[in-house]
Amino acid sequence: MLNKSFVVLPLVSMVSVLTACSSGGSHSRIDKILDVPLASKTLDTNGLVTNAKSDNNGVPWIVKNQLNGNDKEFDIEDYEITIDNKTYKKGDKIDLKDLGANPGIAPTVTITDIQENFNVIDKNGKKLGNIETNRKAYLYQQQHSIIGSLGSISHKVNGEDFNFASCDKNCDTPLFMGESTKNLPNAGRANYKGVAWTTKTNGEAPYTLGSLDYTVDFEAKNGSGNIKFSGKDNDIRLESSKIEALSGQNKNALDGSAMPGHGISGKAIQGDSKGQYDLRFFGPSAEEVAGYVDIEGTDKNVDVGFSGVKDAK
Repeated sequence: MLNKSFVVLPLVSMVSVLTACSSGGSHSRIDKILDVPLASKTLDTNGLVTNAKSDNNGVPWIVKNQLNGNDKEFDIEDYEITIDNKTYKKGDKIDLKDLGANPGIAPTVTITDIQENFNVIDKNGKKLGNIETNRKAYLYQQQHSIIGSLGSISHKVNGEDFNFASCDKNCDTPLFMGESTKNLPNAGRANYKGVAWTTKTNGEAPYTLGSLDYTVDFEAKNGSGNIKFSGKDNDIRLESSKIEALSGQNKNALDGSAMPGHGISGKAIQGDSKGQYDLRFFGPSAEEVAGYVDIEGTDKNVDVGFSGVKDAK
């Protein structure tokens, strides 16, 4: 019988049984730290500013309904973003490879808060008010890639808490960053092994871990695999699907930068529940994969994140 606590509710029963996996149990690859330098994963602060005033953050609605401004003719100034307690301004370099308990070493899981603060001005430069946004980020980092889960945004308008929206299901947004693979191999097969993780817990742990096993046939241009958690009813099957080229329409969820490359989107099945998964290739020679599973079928929400490296065998 499917453990519904994983699919719909917080992972009440899985936290304790997965503790062994995340602290040296049967999934030995989960605990392996690869002694390799991390590639840079920089954010464009100009893109952060542009994204901050977009509909993605709900700012135009706030400008119109809370600040009595024109939601089509406004701008923001004095932009600041704080990540892991370090504050950056427009023009500063932000490299997410520096985050984590093991900076410079892959892989590492980081949980951090992201806050943005800026003033809103009208077309004449008159200040309309101040907006602050807050969200929590779960980032899993490999040498060439980051897959992240960005929590829902909370707002403050002129220093006062403002409930812009609420979610009745998972409201996490996927974040892909890194060195996307430009040219895939034309032949051969590759097996990727790595980590799967979910933030759905009951508070006993910040996240729970499982394992990824995914195989790609570069000649047939398809891939399939599975994610295993403790207890077979919690396993997720990643159905075979075709490799596709990704255009500039695929964008970084934080700064809006284009992320062309290659990826696979397919069906994800967990017991009686059916959803979807999105996988992308990273590294000069597709050394890594990273992606997420939306098992609830709510469209682009992170129920499970996963990352893997090409098996050397």
